Amino acid sequence: MCFVIPGVYNVKDRIIFFRYAGFRQRLCQPVFVPVPTSQERQEIVDIVGSDGKPDQLIVLLNPGAKTILNSQV
Repeated sequence: MCFVIPGVYNVKDRIIFFRYAGFRQRLCQPVFVPVPTSQERQEIVDIVGSDGKPDQLIVLLNPGAKTILNSQV
C-alpha cells in the first residue's frame, strides 16, 4: 500500500526503509573479591608480625555486617 497525493506527496519518492539487526556485547573484566574465612567471620584474624611470628587479632565487626556474613544463602 502506498500513500499518494497526486502532484504533492508520493511515499515511494521520499521515504527509505531499511532493516538493522545489531548485536552489542559488553566486554568487562571480572572482579574477584576475597570471601571471609570461618575464623574471620568469628572476628579472629591471623597475621604475621614484624618479627616473623604468627599472631592473632580480634577484630570487632559491626552487628549488621556480622548478620550478613553469617547468613546462609
